[in-house]
Amino acid sequence: QALIGERTVIGHCTSFSLNSLVFDSDAPCNILFEEGYCYGKYAKDYYGSGSVSYGKVADDVDNIAKLGNLACEHGRACFEAVRDALVECNKKAGFLDELYINLEAAYLLHGKKVVEDLASKETILGELAEFGTSRIHSMQQVKEFIETHVTEGVMADAASASQAVQKAAAEFCDSGCVDQTASFAKRLFIAMDDDTCPAVDPLNFCGDCQELAGSVMDAILAASRKLSRTLQRE
Repeated sequence: QALIGERTVIGHCTSFSLNSLVFDSDAPCNILFEEGYCYGKYAKDYYGSGSVSYGKVADDVDNIAKLGNLACEHGRACFEAVRDALVECNKKAGFLDELYINLEAAYLLHGKKVVEDLASKETILGELAEFGTSRIHSMQQVKEFIETHVTEGVMADAASASQAVQKAAAEFCDSGCVDQTASFAKRLFIAMDDDTCPAVDPLNFCGDCQELAGSVMDAILAASRKLSRTLQRE
């Protein structure tokens, strides 16, 4: 189905191939796809469809950290391969016009019902889906917006921002921040696994959960300052 979708959306651009980018064993994105798909199946069973406690999320942090480290190791090569393939596609006359048409057809055929179902749910993703569907009614609107607002200056700024993000991501990975962030998140989620904040619910975070998170953060910061002073004395 993915391969059919690729040709449906990308059209006749042969430089973009999901086999050579993702599915082949030596493809630059293969390991990210395989591990991401595996984790997605696991997470579906692990989290289920009901409410999720912070304790449950804490127990899953190590798995998420492994994905993060995997992204650090293989993400840049995958990104560059996909980018280069799309750049080659864009050299073909009429590629963008064909892409807009194909995207709209694919959305109407496969995506519209999924987005509408998502928009009906009281979640952050649901809110975003509702916001989008209430304001965007056709791919022509998207095309007109891009042609009006995405100027050469904007593209140059975007390229600079992309380079800055890649540099920051590389520094984040190289300094071991994935494991450090995971360790911090795990401590935070364990501390927040409390009766006053029984479930992870971003839309209703304000109140008890916010106060609990604030007190946990204050305690962590106080402990860090105390440790820093102790090490300085030594």
